[in-house]
Amino acid sequence: MRLVRALALTLTLAAALCAPTSVDAQRSLRVESWDVTLRVREDGTMSVVESLRYRFTGSWNGVFRDIPVEYRTPRGFEHRLDLDDIDVTNRAGGRYEHELSREGRNRRVKVWVPGAVDATHTVQFHYTVRNPLLFFDGAGEGFTEGYDELYWNVTGHESTVPVDAVSATILLPEGLSGVQARVYTGAYGSQASDASVVEIPGGYEFRSTRAFAPREGLTVDLAWDPGMIARPGLLVKAVRLLRWNWMLLLPFLSFFLMWRHWRAHGKDPSRLAIATRYEPPEGMIPAEVGTLVDNQPDLRDITASLVDLAVRGYVRIEQREEGGVLGLGKAREYTFETVKDRSTWGELTLFERELLQTLFARGRPPRTSVRTEDLDADFYTSLPLLRTRLFGQMIDAGLYRQRPDRVVAKYWGFAIGLGIATMVLLVFAGALGGLGAGPTALLIGGIGAVIPPLIFAPLMSRRTGTGTRRLEQVLGFEDFLERVEKDRMERLIESPEMFERYLPFAMALGVERRWARAFEDIYREAPTWYVGTDQGALSSWDLTRGLDLMNVRTGSAMASQPRPESSGGGGGWGSSSFGGGFSGGGGFSGGGFGGGGTGGF
Repeated sequence: MRLVRALALTLTLAAALCAPTSVDAQRSLRVESWDVTLRVREDGTMSVVESLRYRFTGSWNGVFRDIPVEYRTPRGFEHRLDLDDIDVTNRAGGRYEHELSREGRNRRVKVWVPGAVDATHTVQFHYTVRNPLLFFDGAGEGFTEGYDELYWNVTGHESTVPVDAVSATILLPEGLSGVQARVYTGAYGSQASDASVVEIPGGYEFRSTRAFAPREGLTVDLAWDPGMIARPGLLVKAVRLLRWNWMLLLPFLSFFLMWRHWRAHGKDPSRLAIATRYEPPEGMIPAEVGTLVDNQPDLRDITASLVDLAVRGYVRIEQREEGGVLGLGKAREYTFETVKDRSTWGELTLFERELLQTLFARGRPPRTSVRTEDLDADFYTSLPLLRTRLFGQMIDAGLYRQRPDRVVAKYWGFAIGLGIATMVLLVFAGALGGLGAGPTALLIGGIGAVIPPLIFAPLMSRRTGTGTRRLEQVLGFEDFLERVEKDRMERLIESPEMFERYLPFAMALGVERRWARAFEDIYREAPTWYVGTDQGALSSWDLTRGLDLMNVRTGSAMASQPRPESSGGGGGWGSSSFGGGFSGGGGFSGGGFGGGGTGGF
C-alpha cells in the first residue's frame, strides 16, 4: 500500500514539473511595427535603420535580430555582405546592451531589453552595408544600357513571431533616372504584392496592407539607369571573389609550391652558352641523342638508331613496292637483313644489341631478314624492354639519376591521388558547410589544385650536370645540322660518307630534311646499306625521303597491337544574378540581399 502511494506521488510531481506554468502559457512576442529606412549613397554603400516595436507578453530578457551576410549565387559562388558600424538604440537614442555573433550564415545581434515584461519597447538596429547593390550590363528589363539594382528583403523569412505592419523608406541619390520600383510580400517565393508604393521626395515609400504571419515578409526591388552610382572596379571584384571564395586560391598556391619543388628537385643545372658543334657528342648513339633532348625515347629515336646500324654495316635496308588492293595503288614495304655476323654484336651498346636481337630473334636458326609486315602486332611487346635498356645505359653514363618516364609517372600518380583526396575532402567539408565557399569555387579550386602537378610532372625529369653538358653539345650539333648551307658544306665536307654518318642523328633530332638539302647537289652515290626502288643515281633528298617513309612505316609496325576480339558494343582507347527572389519570384534580377528574421529570449 505504501509502495502504491509513493508511486502515485512520484507521478503527480512529474506531471507538475512537466506542465507549463501559467506565466509560460501567457508568454508571447510579436512585432507591432517594422519600419526601415535605407539610404543609398553615391559611393554604392547604404545605411540601414530598422525600428522594431516589440510587444512583450509575459517576462522576457530581450530580442535578437539575424541579418544574413552569406549568400550563394546561381553560378555557385559565395557572396557576402560587408556590415559595418552595427549599433542598437532605443527611440530616444539610448544604447542597448548587445553582443554580436555568427549563427550559420547570419550575423546575430542579441539585445538585452530592460523591463521587457508585459510591455512595449522599440529597438532600433543601425548598420552600414558596403556592397548592397547589384550591377548589370547590357539591355534587359526595360533598360538599354544595363542597370543598377537594390533588391532588399526588409523583414526576411526566418522570424518566428508575427508582424502587424511593415514599412520601408528608400532614399536615393539625386540625379538617378529611369527608376522602377516593385514590391513582393508573403512567404518565400511568393509573387503577391500586398503593399502600397508611393514616390516621395528623394525616394520611395513602401507600406504593407496586411499583417504577416511568422516566416512571411516584405521585399523591395528598385532599379535605375547606370552612371550615378560608383560601380566596383575589376580589381575590387576580383579581391572580393577570392576573399569570399578562398578555395579559388588553391590553384595559385599549388602552382607556387610545385614551382618551388621543381626549382629544387626538377630543374636541370644551368646551361652554358650553346656553341655550334660539327660532330655529335662522342660516344652517344642517335637514340640517346633524341632521348636526351626531350627525355622521351620515341619510335623515331629507335628507327634512327636502326638506320645508324645500317650505316655502320650491321644491317641492310631494302625498299619494296607491293601491289595494293585489287591492283590499285602501290604500298611501300621494307626488308631488313643482317650483314655482320652475330658474333660482332658484342661491340655494340646494350640497347643496340637488344634492338637487333628483337628484330631477328624469331626462328630456328634465328632469322637473318625481317619485313616490316612481320613486325605488326608483335614488336610492340619489346618496346618496354628497349626503353629500359636505353635508359639504363644513359643512367650508367651519368646523364640521369632516375628514369625520366618513371619520375613523370610518379608525379602524375601523385596528382591523381591528390585530386581524389581533394575532391573527397571538399565534398564532405562542403556538405558540412565548413569551407565558406560555393560549390563552383570548391570544384574549380579542387580541380585547379591538381593541374599544376600535372603540368610540372613532365618537367621533373632532371638531367645531371653531366647530362646538361651533353645536352649543350647535342643542341650545338643540332644547330649545325639545321643551319648548314650548301656552299659552306662544300668547304666543310670531309668525304661523301659524312652525309650518311650524320643522317641518323639528324633523323633523331627531326632535322633530316634540312641536312639533306645541304647535300642535294653534292651527294650522288647510292649507299651500299640502302636499296631503293628507283634505279639510277640516288640523291641525298631521295635517300632522306625514302628513310622518312621507312621511319613512318616501321614505327607504325613496331607500335601496332593486335585488334582485340569484340562480342559487340563499342570500346577503345559579365553580368551576375543572385536567384531565389527571397520574398518574390519576380523582380529585375530575381534575387538580392537582406532578410533574416527576429525573435526573443
